[in-house]
Amino acid sequence: MDILLMHSSALIIAPASPKRQALTDALRATSLFADVCMTTNGQSALESVHLRQVAMIFCQQQKLTPSSLDWLKALKKKEELSDIPVVVLIEKGEASDRILALDLGACDCLPADICGQEMAARIRAHLRQKERMDHLRQVKSDLARLALTDSLTHLYNRAFFDVTLEAELARSVRTGKPFSLMLLDLDHFKKVNDTYGHGQGDRVLQEVAKCLGRTVRRTDTPCRYGGEEFAIILPETNAPQAFTLASRIHKSLQAVSERFGLLGQPITISIGLTCFAGDNTISPQDVVEQADCALYAAKRKGRNRTEMFSPEDAFLDFLPPHASQTGEYAFA
Repeated sequence: MDILLMHSSALIIAPASPKRQALTDALRATSLFADVCMTTNGQSALESVHLRQVAMIFCQQQKLTPSSLDWLKALKKKEELSDIPVVVLIEKGEASDRILALDLGACDCLPADICGQEMAARIRAHLRQKERMDHLRQVKSDLARLALTDSLTHLYNRAFFDVTLEAELARSVRTGKPFSLMLLDLDHFKKVNDTYGHGQGDRVLQEVAKCLGRTVRRTDTPCRYGGEEFAIILPETNAPQAFTLASRIHKSLQAVSERFGLLGQPITISIGLTCFAGDNTISPQDVVEQADCALYAAKRKGRNRTEMFSPEDAFLDFLPPHASQTGEYAFA
């Protein structure tokens, strides 16, 4: 049987007794679990599932009461644990007990003296169901990741950038704390593609993306904005701090440039920066336009440098009248 959960554990919740030992022996006899572990109460069980790779839980009860399965309700509230099958075994149970157990989240409620073959068959059915649920959860996670990341560079994509920028701008307005946006564009990248082919160009983009991922802080959001252009959202970052990070990026790219030295030209990048703090008249589009103007200023002034947005460098016809930042920096 192709059940990956054979490398996982079964967890028994029951006081120490000959009956618990009998259940332990029966579970081991199924050869469906790598290990069978035990605890005496539900609270300990909640702690155990975080420490062990638990595939299934078995709870032995003499008589079922609503409070005796409080731990089960807590388990089902945790998304990452909610698919673990829970089997309740009752020594003296009525139909109302079985209904209660199922209503609280158990996948099965069985008599304590159920025969070994039927127990094994039910366990296999529940494990197959869990395997399907785990697969669906993984597929959902993979699809979410693919929807938010660029397949070539594995950075966040433009769609994620748009959503995050809007959220960060709103947070800045709410808290009054600054944030910065950095737009980055590889210099003379078309020459790399035209001379050495798109395959080599893709490898350069991948190495640059890795460089950005290593250089930014954990709180920053690096994205592939499109083509050879990247963007980094910098929460709670003022202009000098953003410029310091840009300087680190320029220096870090030197190693990438050396790796591709045979291309006949250095791998350099131009960077445009803009910074805001609590301005509720600014839109996400304004933020991008200002960073874009700063980027074009860096290109015009020689490339391989960083420029902070300044109205003197802006294409004023395309900017709202309230857009203003001061200060200019150049990477030496």
